[in-house]
Amino acid sequence: MYSMLIFGDNPFYWRLPSIILGSLKTFVIGVFIYRLTKEPVFGILGSLAILLDPVNVYMDGLAMLESYVSFFTVLSIIFVCLGDDLFAGVFIGLGGASKMSGFFTALPSIFISIINRRSLKKTIFYYVIIPLLVFLFLNIPIIRLFGAYEWWSRSIIGALSWHLSTKTRPGEGPPISAPWEWFLGINPFYVTVNPDTPIRGNILIYLGVIILTIASIIFFAKYRDLIKEYISLIYLMILSYGTWFGYVLVWIAGNHSEYSFYMAQVASLFDALFIVLLHLFYKEYSRFIQLISEIFSLKTSETSTTKN
Repeated sequence: MYSMLIFGDNPFYWRLPSIILGSLKTFVIGVFIYRLTKEPVFGILGSLAILLDPVNVYMDGLAMLESYVSFFTVLSIIFVCLGDDLFAGVFIGLGGASKMSGFFTALPSIFISIINRRSLKKTIFYYVIIPLLVFLFLNIPIIRLFGAYEWWSRSIIGALSWHLSTKTRPGEGPPISAPWEWFLGINPFYVTVNPDTPIRGNILIYLGVIILTIASIIFFAKYRDLIKEYISLIYLMILSYGTWFGYVLVWIAGNHSEYSFYMAQVASLFDALFIVLLHLFYKEYSRFIQLISEIFSLKTSETSTTKN
């Protein structure tokens, strides 16, 4: 809105804030991955992965809320990984104020706080109270304009009712895509027609991150002594899948009209996770080879025993 007030009512200026936030997000993720891996190449690959994901490129060029919630979600997750609960809580609140799905990040953040044995009081303060205070503060102008009751009725009760209900049945509106279908690009939402612009992510990255996640779980189950060394990677996994799982909960709660462009909030997280997991395989290459050989040896032994 401010860009339109300053520069004028022009489609480019509608999109300008989203373009700026998308560019900043690409840079910030590259720096974050560099900090995690201590490898400049992987930092560059992190930013490149963001640019190679059409969900980021398209959605960060549109005048929609997804750019804002994606940007603040990325920042909140970075601060959770870095152990800064205060800033994490603030950015969760900013994400939630942009769009209610921004609060999804609070779920895995609370889980991480609990497994780190932080007190319940601190966990609630940083990941419930702080986000809600930020949300309320940013809603003060709306509350003053419409009144507390009207704001509560529309912005809270009405919004929750909207998010938890099915708006259109299959075939009656835009293509509906369940959260698990986003990884495969099934039933993408079209932001333009002729030329067609489907919001479908980089399937190779998404499938790659799922495969590497499964492999890393097996790896850490074998080499538990390395968990502490790669704890930030593990946090990133929990936060990425945990935030995405919020959309699964919404689907279970009754909203069966979710769209593929909702992936915009978490696409950058999975792109970043993919690169950080690649770094794990790069750094622990010999251990992975050893683990694979042990698994195949075990299977060969079991097969021989069965035949005998």
